[in-house]
Amino acid sequence: MGDDGYIFQQKIDGERRAVKHVNGDVFGINKQNLMTPMAVDTAAAIKNFMSPISKKSFFVDAEIVGNQLHVFDIKEVDGESYFDQRTLTDRLNILNMLAEKNSSPLVSVVRTASNTESKKTML
Repeated sequence: MGDDGYIFQQKIDGERRAVKHVNGDVFGINKQNLMTPMAVDTAAAIKNFMSPISKKSFFVDAEIVGNQLHVFDIKEVDGESYFDQRTLTDRLNILNMLAEKNSSPLVSVVRTASNTESKKTML
């Protein structure tokens, strides 16, 4: 807990589901790297959630429970690798900003703690 090199994240008991938006299509990607269909309302909700920063495409890491998507990281936006070019703290700040603007119950951001004090708060 005292090592800021590690994070705490709220555990969501769902299925791991990366989500990709390309050429107007939104689809899930499972652990076997296979494309999986996504409910129309969930696909629309994640597109709307990402719209303040994404104009063409995005790739996020998430878990899905029923039709509700719990996003925990941003991998890519409009061809820019967020994973390689931005720190975890930057990506979490962006997700939290998007969550503040989100009105859909179908998309949420997983609670994450990246320093000792915020980790203690989560316990």
